[in-house]
Amino acid sequence: MIIINMNSLVRTGVLTHSKPRTLKIEFGVAVKQFIAVVMVAMAAIFVLVPSTSEAASLSKPNIGTAVAGKNYQILSNFGKPRVAPGKVEVVEYFWYGCPHCNKLEPYIEDWAVKKPSNVVFRRVPVPFQGLWQVHARAFYTAQRLNVVDKTHQAFFDAIHKERKTLTNKKNIAKFYSEYGVNIDEFNEVYDSFGVDSKMRLALREVNFYKINSVPAVVVNGKYLLNVGMAGSEANLVEVIKQLIKLENEDPLPSKEQG
Repeated sequence: MIIINMNSLVRTGVLTHSKPRTLKIEFGVAVKQFIAVVMVAMAAIFVLVPSTSEAASLSKPNIGTAVAGKNYQILSNFGKPRVAPGKVEVVEYFWYGCPHCNKLEPYIEDWAVKKPSNVVFRRVPVPFQGLWQVHARAFYTAQRLNVVDKTHQAFFDAIHKERKTLTNKKNIAKFYSEYGVNIDEFNEVYDSFGVDSKMRLALREVNFYKINSVPAVVVNGKYLLNVGMAGSEANLVEVIKQLIKLENEDPLPSKEQG
């Protein structure tokens, strides 16, 4: 809606009062000034209101516009992906207790199901300390027991939707028993050398890439990104896709390996 202030037009001489409640339009220059005001106002409509296609694009992910240093970071030291030549590795760093990780999970899972055949995806639970370590150990225990595929999202849901207490080996073992895991077997694997080794490797990897917040993603040991950089969960997935394409078509040369 364009609102033209009639009083201002009166003050500027475009319109003058001849009688109460009656406006007398002075022709010539005054009319031209009036037309000019209308033309400027109409032009504003086309400048300020996007087209239908432009308006629709505002709700779409930011595809094809990822910028280094803004939407993702090029790491100072490249890590060594755990994949064969010709493959691209994507690693998600997370913590089960993190609400942002919980929010991102459906986007990551949807992408992982549809990812290109040459992309290898893995998850790394960040074992900082305290409950982070407890949850990381639970993830690696589930992985060794081959139940992580059916319990990963369920673990998030148990914490963030069902508000269950999953804070120690006992109540976590009970949770996994609901998915067919024998509690004695769970306890044995939970404290095993194999899980200890996974925890040490995870911490080393987290420290190498300087992961100080979650969720975070590293693509092929070269690029670090998170939701804050990308702008949204959907955009993060789009940036991952762009970086995979970059690695497939024009990869950065290798630097120091970790």
